[in-house]
Amino acid sequence: SRHRLFDEMIVVEGITRSGKFLLSAVLSAFERVEPVQYAPALENLLMFHRVGTMDLESCRILLHMEFDLRTHEMAIGRYLNTRTADVSCVFRVPEHEKIMARANVEDRDELIRDFIDKKRLPLHIYHEGLPNARAFFDVFPRASMVSIFRDPAALVVSWYDRGWGKMPSATDRRVMWPFFHSRSGPRPWWAMEWMEDYSNLSEMDRCVLTIAALYDYSRRELETLGQDLVRRLCFVRYEDLLREPGAEIAKLSSFLGREPAPGINAVLQRERLPRSVPDDQRARMIARIGALMSPELKPKLERTCADYDSYWSPLAKAAA
Repeated sequence: SRHRLFDEMIVVEGITRSGKFLLSAVLSAFERVEPVQYAPALENLLMFHRVGTMDLESCRILLHMEFDLRTHEMAIGRYLNTRTADVSCVFRVPEHEKIMARANVEDRDELIRDFIDKKRLPLHIYHEGLPNARAFFDVFPRASMVSIFRDPAALVVSWYDRGWGKMPSATDRRVMWPFFHSRSGPRPWWAMEWMEDYSNLSEMDRCVLTIAALYDYSRRELETLGQDLVRRLCFVRYEDLLREPGAEIAKLSSFLGREPAPGINAVLQRERLPRSVPDDQRARMIARIGALMSPELKPKLERTCADYDSYWSPLAKAAA
């Protein structure tokens, strides 16, 4: 084992298309919070552990080195993302001038000491992280996780519109998640327990089953966590972030023990917050889904939406 250089961080977790990057834009406008980074090693290594292809100690060693290196590079101003079209662009955070100035400081040890002394927090994205929360907190016991969730019907439509229900995604070089072999062909990790033949499902059916499975895995994992770990979690509903960003910012401030930076109003304006969410959004999404979904999946979609209202939404309200 080795001593960690940095052991505290914030991770924004959620199902793909739930609004993690929007939430990260808000979080990076808090005092002493770094610009958001995306580290695929985090989700991939813990996913390999989940499916039994990598032991947790190997994950721990590799992830500690990965995150210490990433935080070290951020702290000394190396490899900062200056691509202005990206949400993770350094110019999008209120403190961007101070962060960019790190690259001109010759004494790297001075920058590291300053980063640690000021208790600056790295900020990372973690796709589909809650199903692996126990392993995550085992590897990073001093981390904080902010979990964002979104109406399942809206997620299904978003996945479908992005083309993520297409079977050829296993050979699409733009897809950056691993696939596993099965008798019916390659499938992503979340489909490993399915009885359905992944290769013969329609695009919409794959999207419906994916969102239902990810919410189910997340709930199962959450219900195994002790209160000491649950306290390291903060829950945010995407719809609440859109409608009432001020209330969500106050909740996040209490959770992190940090105040919003003076430039947060400019960030909210740039991200078009607040925004309205139509009252009939779910009904319209379900109508779209129903026109393309196999009828036998209707009860599963309805249960997933009902669980969102009765289980997930109260979690976010309770944290307020």
